[in-house]
Amino acid sequence: MATVRKSAYTKPLPPDAEIVEKKKRKYARFKHNNRTITAPLTRNGKGVRIQTDEWYARYKDENGNWKEKKGYTDKDATLTLAIKLERQAARAKEGLVDPFEEHHRKPIGHHLKDFRTSLEAKEFAPKHIGQVVGKATNMLATDTFTVPVREPDKEGVLRTKSKTVDGCGCKRITEIDAFRVESALRGLREAGLSIQTCKHYLAACKQFVNWLTLHRRLSHSPIQHLEPGNVDLDRRRERRALVVEEIERLLKTTASSAATYRGLAGKDRHAIYCLALGSGLRAAEIASLKPESFALDADTPHVIVEAGTSKRRQRDEQALPPDVVAVLRKYLAGTRAGKLLWPGSWRCRAAEMLRIDLEAAGIPYVNEAGEVVDFHGHRHTYITVAAKTVPTRMAQELARHSTPLLTQRYTHLELHDTGAAAAQLPPLMPKRQPEVQQKRATGTEGKSEGGSPKNCSGAPQRPPTAPQESGQAVQNGANEKPKTTTEEEEEESPQVLTLQRKPLTERRMGRDSNPRTPYDVSSFQDNRTDRTNQKTRNVLGQSPPAAPPPAPQGSNQDPDLERIVRRWDSLPDHIRQAVLALVNSAGE
Repeated sequence: MATVRKSAYTKPLPPDAEIVEKKKRKYARFKHNNRTITAPLTRNGKGVRIQTDEWYARYKDENGNWKEKKGYTDKDATLTLAIKLERQAARAKEGLVDPFEEHHRKPIGHHLKDFRTSLEAKEFAPKHIGQVVGKATNMLATDTFTVPVREPDKEGVLRTKSKTVDGCGCKRITEIDAFRVESALRGLREAGLSIQTCKHYLAACKQFVNWLTLHRRLSHSPIQHLEPGNVDLDRRRERRALVVEEIERLLKTTASSAATYRGLAGKDRHAIYCLALGSGLRAAEIASLKPESFALDADTPHVIVEAGTSKRRQRDEQALPPDVVAVLRKYLAGTRAGKLLWPGSWRCRAAEMLRIDLEAAGIPYVNEAGEVVDFHGHRHTYITVAAKTVPTRMAQELARHSTPLLTQRYTHLELHDTGAAAAQLPPLMPKRQPEVQQKRATGTEGKSEGGSPKNCSGAPQRPPTAPQESGQAVQNGANEKPKTTTEEEEEESPQVLTLQRKPLTERRMGRDSNPRTPYDVSSFQDNRTDRTNQKTRNVLGQSPPAAPPPAPQGSNQDPDLERIVRRWDSLPDHIRQAVLALVNSAGE
């Protein structure tokens, strides 16, 4: 049963307190909150126990555990609160209370703070945490916020300006709505931000709301179905891959450069560019390397990127090509272990550093197509070369990508690449064949105008009827005259049997008054009867019916197929009728 009580806390004994004794117990009388109170002394006599002004409600939750909640200065009001809490615990135990109600009453800022703590517990990079939480806070929890936008001035030079856009202004997580988020995204687009930047804002909002759903603070995500726009329609920065000539010029110019950029000399930048072009490592990954990160004397020379620095949070061992190994072996000679090879803040300005070296090498930063070359473009160059050289699965492994689709985004194909692939396609218009070969391909050689095959004399030719015909042709082979080249070519491919077919109803009916199709049940019964008769002949020792007599040799005409079929006793009835129908149709 719910109860109420006052809590007490210990406070040092005030110096002006008056010690009194009541019922053999010592008390201290002093002023507290502008009023005089009497509080009991502690056992050592150096402190006093002061009761709170508020009452506290004690009750059991749905799991049977005692809970205590601060009430009011009025005892009856606190008792009413305790009864209410006990009733809610009973309803929750029976599943009649919304489990998300407690989180719904908290402000959204409280959840954003917990979201940041959760990301920090997962040991994400501080920069990444700040970007994700900052974008989610601006979009969902603020009424207005400012964004940087690059716009050209009167002279056409891009300048960074700040613009104010409207946020969702949600006070509770229950106020997060898809329409509000879409309105905020539209405001970002109207301010001049690219679709890619709006996609990052939407991804941060989705990550926060998904975290709320995962931690049972929301029942579902109201913005999960929102999709970003087509990034290809509004590309602000399109990277390109360097060609071999440009790579040679860049490395040669950087190696002999006397300029220094943020503490990096020419030979330092030369080694960085060689490593980026030969391994595809990012600027932050290169900046974290030490001399012991390189295993150049191993069977497979490679560089090790620790999981804390790798973008995919895994320990990577990236293989290195022989020419890059030779450059790094010379550069690492004499370096001290345990220290960063390329310290400093250059990784935050790597694109600017490369732009200076590109200008010195005479390589345009932006080409005619509007494509740029920045430090991350070295990774595009590495993956493009790998995709053209090795299979797709191996290129994906070298790029350290999770899917081949991501590897394809980093691959840049030029017109000469697609032209070489198009040259390997089979021809669509083959050479024209001779007339005889064309007739063989379409099955029209030797046909008359009516569609029936012809023999050498031009008369309609009958189809072969029985197996004996081929044997007869072999026996007559010795008496035949030597054939010309044209006759040999004509006999290389078999003649196509073409018969004039009647309509479907006539083919099914034939000329028999009792038509029967191959799928008729009675035909299967006849086949069973024929097999039974054959077994009976074998048991009685009777010889099977004689085969049809062969056609007489030396005759130029084919045997009478109709006569042979009618005299063939063991031939099933449905096959006999089908053959007779074909013979009759061919004769007509």
